[in-house]
Amino acid sequence: MYIVTIPTELKKDQLDENIRIYGSADKIPDDKKEKDTVSMLTSVAGGSRGDYDSDKDITFNDRPAHLAESIVGDTSFGRIAILLDENTIGIIDVRIDRSPLSGGATFFDGKAWDIIDSITVK
Repeated sequence: MYIVTIPTELKKDQLDENIRIYGSADKIPDDKKEKDTVSMLTSVAGGSRGDYDSDKDITFNDRPAHLAESIVGDTSFGRIAILLDENTIGIIDVRIDRSPLSGGATFFDGKAWDIIDSITVK
């Protein structure tokens, strides 16, 4: 798990572009602001880069989030980017090796999502 601050320059560039399109900050539609947030979360989660088999926008602990998941062989990968506030994104990155341990016992037979879903963000 880690926390990143949304770069001020990125937010400024995004705002400047929206002002160019809509004329002023107070005229930017709420749905455009939501799309900008989703775009940022997708970028941080890695879903838009094609690193994962599936990615989707979700609500996680009542916060906007983007989840990216993949299974390669016996390994399940998952990364979620969660908007903590207007300046901060929390990232949970999970890798689960589901292969049997020596002696035939399976360490964990769930997916990365099972671990991510067990975490509460306050």
